[in-house]
Amino acid sequence: MNAFYIDVPSAIEDEDELVDWIRENVQKFVPAMDLDASIYGERATVHGDPEITNVEVKDNRVSISYVFHWEEYNGCSDINRSGNSADCITGELEDYLLVFEESSPKEKRSPNDEL
Repeated sequence: MNAFYIDVPSAIEDEDELVDWIRENVQKFVPAMDLDASIYGERATVHGDPEITNVEVKDNRVSISYVFHWEEYNGCSDINRSGNSADCITGELEDYLLVFEESSPKEKRSPNDEL
């Protein structure tokens, strides 16, 4: 399984500073996030940057909850759909290095899921 590594500045001295740094550096965490909107439709795409909604740090374990906006436009059918999707990534803090395991792809939705 692949992992994502994110360097944490050595100037960060406590958990509160780490949480603030994570919130200020959302783009560094995007590669570790599952931002696949295709489960909502073949033409669904992510719009804008993800928003971090919560960060928890406990015993060198870091959990980052986030939400992203997706939209789908089907011109021939004149159908527009959009929504928000929430998810969480969890990693380990190891000597000023955050390590996140690559997320598993989500299964695509099917009309049978609604039955």
